[in-house]
Amino acid sequence: MKKLIAFLICFLMLLSVVSLCAFAEDAEIEDEYYGIMFARWDTLKVDGKVMGTDGQALQYLYSVSGILEAKAETVTVRGWMFCDVEIEGFGYQINDGQPVMKQEFTVEAEQPIRDEAKRNGVDYSERYEINVDVSEMKGMNHLKFLVKLEGTLYELCVENSFLFEFDFHQEGTEIDPTPTPAAIEEGNDPIYIRFNDYDIVEEFFMYATNNNQVKKLEYDDEKNCCVITTSGGNDPNVVLPFYQNSLDDSLSCSMQISADIYKHVVIIGRFDYNSVLLDDNPVMGTFYYTNNEFTDWQEMRNEKYYYEKTDGLQYIKLNFTGNRYYKGQLYDCRFDFFEKAERETSYELYAVCFFANEQDANAFIENYKSNGDAAIPAATPAPETQATERPSETEKPSETVNVENTPSPTEKPSTEKASDSGKRGGCGGVITGLSSAALLTAVSAFVIRKKRK
Repeated sequence: MKKLIAFLICFLMLLSVVSLCAFAEDAEIEDEYYGIMFARWDTLKVDGKVMGTDGQALQYLYSVSGILEAKAETVTVRGWMFCDVEIEGFGYQINDGQPVMKQEFTVEAEQPIRDEAKRNGVDYSERYEINVDVSEMKGMNHLKFLVKLEGTLYELCVENSFLFEFDFHQEGTEIDPTPTPAAIEEGNDPIYIRFNDYDIVEEFFMYATNNNQVKKLEYDDEKNCCVITTSGGNDPNVVLPFYQNSLDDSLSCSMQISADIYKHVVIIGRFDYNSVLLDDNPVMGTFYYTNNEFTDWQEMRNEKYYYEKTDGLQYIKLNFTGNRYYKGQLYDCRFDFFEKAERETSYELYAVCFFANEQDANAFIENYKSNGDAAIPAATPAPETQATERPSETEKPSETVNVENTPSPTEKPSTEKASDSGKRGGCGGVITGLSSAALLTAVSAFVIRKKRK
């Protein structure tokens, strides 16, 4: 009898340890696995109801800007993965709490998934179905989904690029307001970058890269703007190298931009609307950003926008107030001026401007519509090329300055920190100069030359 009691005590002690290991793990979470791991996310459910279209959960998350808002008891994510090592389990983490791993989150993979794993030269595959109890959650909480491999916890990465995490807001409960720097209320003049001068275009894009659909980038002295020409294709883009420029204090456009303060971006452009697509679908673009914490392009760190159906000036207004990743120092941004172009098209880029509040952004747009460049305060004497006149809606280029470059893939911005020192420069607005000793990450430079008639 004593042996039986002793056995039961040991068994119960062991069971408690096993239960603890199954339900909560105090461990570091890695966000990059260097072997072969591929995962798909098929389904998002709220209390058993599929959100969006089954099989397209990630697309649904994009459509709600990475924030799932619902009154719910349980949030479920379902998908599958294969790997070159044994998959030991799945789980989740809420905010920065302890990871929760449960055996029941692992479901046997169907034969097509096992076959896909074999085609990719690996032996291990599983399906996951992770249920998160959100019944006691209030406000906004961050959910992160995990996999355990060889005793190490990794954040799941789905579709080879998206770290599997999103925010959940319990509908009907308040969200704690994001702390607002006191400096936002006053003393933060708008930042204006107006591409109305050859030297400004040359300096600003000196450290920029673009994808291979961008054939050329040129300053047009009749249109008084930068003109980007694309051959067509998906996501033609050019990098706006705010961070790279901030490392070179010899540039008049060397600036350090606070994403904590400047939450509103206005881009002024123009193009032939009917030249972009072959059908009547709306023309769309995307603005990606990076910062000192997130230094690569991700779908949760962008803003999509639609253009007006006009050949006149377009005013893109981006509002990052509710975007939890838009913070810290703004690094390089990627301007996908079209999501898709189906024929060769030229895009006229007039200005990129930053504002600390939406009222100022709206007022600037209305002012520019009425007064053109007079809406932008001049930080230096105005250039001779009609700097105080509104760009004409009908002008055609004659004499241009061509900017030619060797196309190269978009590079990951450097994570090197920059020092602060304030000054004003030639692009307008408040600018800061930084030590050029920090230069440079390897980036293609534009070669600029004048073209005369």
